[in-house]
Amino acid sequence: MGTSNAKGTKQRGAMVGALASTVVAVLALGTLMAVFVKNASPYVTVAEAKTLTGNGLHVAGQIERGTLNTDMLHNQIRFVLKDDAGQTMPVIYTGTPVSNLGTATKVVAIGGMNGGKFLSDQLLVKCPSKYEASQTAVR
Repeated sequence: MGTSNAKGTKQRGAMVGALASTVVAVLALGTLMAVFVKNASPYVTVAEAKTLTGNGLHVAGQIERGTLNTDMLHNQIRFVLKDDAGQTMPVIYTGTPVSNLGTATKVVAIGGMNGGKFLSDQLLVKCPSKYEASQTAVR
C-alpha cells in the first residue's frame, strides 16, 4: 500500500511542476508582449499626433522652407513639419545637432505633443544620395 501512495505523490508532483512551468511561460510571454507593445513606436500623421498623448510617436514629413531655426544656446532645433496630407505642426527637437538637416528630403521626428508643439528627442533624416541619378541625366 505504501508503493501506490508514493506513486500518487510523484504524479501529483509532476502535475504541479507542469502547471507551474505553464504559468511561468504564460507570464513571461505576457511580459514580453507588453514590453514590445510599449516600445513599439507607431508612425502617425500630424493630425493623429495632435490628438494623441505620450511619447514615442514617429511623425514623418518635410521641413517647411524658411522655418528651420537652430538655438545653440539651448541645444534646440525648431521647424515646421509638413506631412504628406499637407498638415503642419511646429517641432522642437532637443539633442545633438543634426548637420545635414538643411538638405533633408524627409524627416522623422520622434517624441510627443506638448502644448500644441511636438517635442522631439530624436530625428531621423533622409538626405538626397550622391548615388541617385541626376535630373539632367541623359534618358
